[in-house]
Amino acid sequence: LSSTSSLSSQSSLSSSSSSSSSSAGEGANSPSSASGWTDANNVFAHDGSFATQEVASDADSSDLFVTGFGFSIPGGATITGFLVSIRARDDGTGAPVYQSVELTKNGTTGTGTDLSADEAPSGFSTPNLFGGRGVLGGASWTPAEVNASTMGVIIRFHNNDTEEAGVVD
Repeated sequence: LSSTSSLSSQSSLSSSSSSSSSSAGEGANSPSSASGWTDANNVFAHDGSFATQEVASDADSSDLFVTGFGFSIPGGATITGFLVSIRARDDGTGAPVYQSVELTKNGTTGTGTDLSADEAPSGFSTPNLFGGRGVLGGASWTPAEVNASTMGVIIRFHNNDTEEAGVVD
């Protein structure tokens, strides 16, 4: 699989509403955990350089933690949803699917709600979109939590076929 990650936070402040969008890499640029992934830092730009992991048949990839989005949501805002955009593909003829796409507050554990619904990656030209207005990943969020360098997305793939590489751009 290959993918670029970006995260949009929808928030409202008083009677006005606003949204903020940030791509991986606009913040701290440090996957907090990328065990088994090669070139994990390549998720921070959609530039044709990939983070990859070989995934055996009928197995899951390791979690890829993408943090450091660099949001600056105002302190009085109400967080009303998240939209996660991931560009991914398999590297061959297999049939990988997203095993899970979760939000994380602390950079190491998910908030408990999988946003992916076991969707197949759509490729680089069309990103997969997860979440949206009203989707908070099973947690309530403060602006400080969204702005934190540890806030991010945990991505895991499942391979339903012969060995494939998960590729994230």
